[in-house]
Formats: sequence, C-alpha cells, structure tokens
Amino acid sequence: NDDKVTIIATDAAGNETKQLVTVSVKDFVLSTSVVWNNIGDDNNINIAELAMATLSGTVTSTDSTFTDLNIASIVFKQNNTIVHTINTALPVINNNTWTLDHDNAWASKLVDGNCTVVVNLSANSNSITGQGKTVVAIDIVDPDTPVLNFTDTGLSNDGVTKNGTMTVGDLEAGATWQYSIDGGTNFTSGTGSSFILNEGTYTENTIQIKQTDVAGNTSSVFKNMSSVVVDTTNPLFTSATTVDVKTNTEASETIYEATAIDNNAVTYTLEDGNQKDKFTISKEGELRYKQKQATAHNDDKVTIIATDAAGNETRQLVTVSV
Repeated sequence: NDDKVTIIATDAAGNETKQLVTVSVKDFVLSTSVVWNNIGDDNNINIAELAMATLSGTVTSTDSTFTDLNIASIVFKQNNTIVHTINTALPVINNNTWTLDHDNAWASKLVDGNCTVVVNLSANSNSITGQGKTVVAIDIVDPDTPVLNFTDTGLSNDGVTKNGTMTVGDLEAGATWQYSIDGGTNFTSGTGSSFILNEGTYTENTIQIKQTDVAGNTSSVFKNMSSVVVDTTNPLFTSATTVDVKTNTEASETIYEATAIDNNAVTYTLEDGNQKDKFTISKEGELRYKQKQATAHNDDKVTIIATDAAGNETRQLVTVSV
C-alpha cells in the first residue's frame, strides 16, 4: 500500500497542477462456507438423509464493496470425477447467505463414497472469484440382511436344540443390530454376535433380526421361516428301576418297557458297562435279553439312556432279576 505517483495536470496555457496519488495493492479474498443440512452430526449421509438434504453457506470477503456478488456454479465430485454441475437456477446470495434446496436432479447423481461439493463465487463482473468446498461420506446402500445360526443338538435340521445361544451372522463392521422374539413388536439391542433364547417354542416369524450401519441405513428384517424349539429340560423316568423275569423267557419277549416323560419325543439306548452286552433295547424303550435265561439270578444291571429330541439325556440303572 505504498506505491506513490505524482500526476501533473497541464492546461492549454501551460498552467500545471500536481497531485500525489497513493496506490495500494490488495488481495481480495472471496470465500464461502459449505454446510450439509438434515444429515445429523456424523458427516455421513444415508439414504433417508439424502432424500431431505440441502446445502447452505455464508459468504465472507476482505472487501464489502463487491458488486453483482453471486454463485457462479456448484460442482459435485466423487472419486475425482465431476458427477453433476449446477449452472442455472442457482441460489441467490442474500445478506451474505445462500441455500441450495433439495432437488433429485443433483441428489440422484450421488453414489456411495466421499463426495466433494465446490461452490464457485463471482463478483465485480467476474473479475473477482472465490470458492468454498466441503467433503462428506455418502452411504446409501442398505447392509445385508442378518442371518441366524444355532446348534441343532437333536435330530439334524429338526429345529430342536438344548443350546439357546443364537448366533447372528453377516453383520457389517461397525453396525448395530437388534433382535425381537415377539414377532417384531419389540426389539432389543444386541451385543457381540449372539443372544440367548429361553426355553420355549418360537414359531415362524417370531424371531426377527435387523442391523443398522454406521451411516444409519437399516437392513431388511430376518425372520425365522420355521419353528425353533429350545428345550433344556432332561427327560424324567417314570418306569421302575427293578424288574423280575421268569426263567426260560424267550429272547424275543419284552421284559421291561422304559418310560420317560418330556415335552418332546424320547428315544432309548443302553450305556456301556454292567451287563449291557446281555440286553438289547428298541428306540421305543422295549428291553429284551439277547438269549433265553435258563438259570435264576438277580444281579443283571443295565443303564438305560432316555434322550429327547433336543439331545437332553437322563440315565436310569435297572436291575433285572431272573
């Protein structure tokens, strides 16, 4: 600001007047803030937020005497590529502020990834320009639908288990997840990757799971397509622990019928040890000698295992006297 020059004004008669003029060279800085609105405070835009998003800003400068101050263009970039440019129907700067309303014309051009928005300014017949920009992460893809896994401890693929631990799979990194055991009426926030079901029967669509990614997008809801039965109760024997058998009873004849009560079907087997090798048992609990017993004795012992559909087991020692 210290360039000085003396200008001489001379008329036709040769009269002169001198005037010292000081010239200051200034940097005219013109800029604007660029702010996304209606997207929360996480600097991530999900699919629901993108449907309502707007942009706004405040223009700042080192000089207040600009003429025809305006927005020249708004440029949207993703992966270093321009995906959309607004050149017409641009926001008007009023009291140094401006707002770009939501419009699917530009919102529909945005895809997953970082997005840079550049707002270009112009003033004094475009002799002075400036800009502002902002970067935001766009995540508008819903996460995968979670899946449910559990250990089927009974018959394969019958949906009956004694292990109530339900494992949730296909969870996105950083996502939160929720589960319902009342058909979706109430959801509980999950932790880790599993939850525990209490003993009971969970009919089709009773168990539901969903996840929400870090941007706020929510997955479709998983629903169990078949019943899941959690049975943690062992069968209860109601049959006797002793039995008397006549000598020379045919080997084909049932000498004892094992009976145990349970909420699910029960099958019977023999445990190794004692006199197991002398007996056979059907899955329905019919105990037989393998061979006809010709002499009296009272010391044949065998342990019968009652196993329900969930794999819960109860053992009972039975003494057979011939």
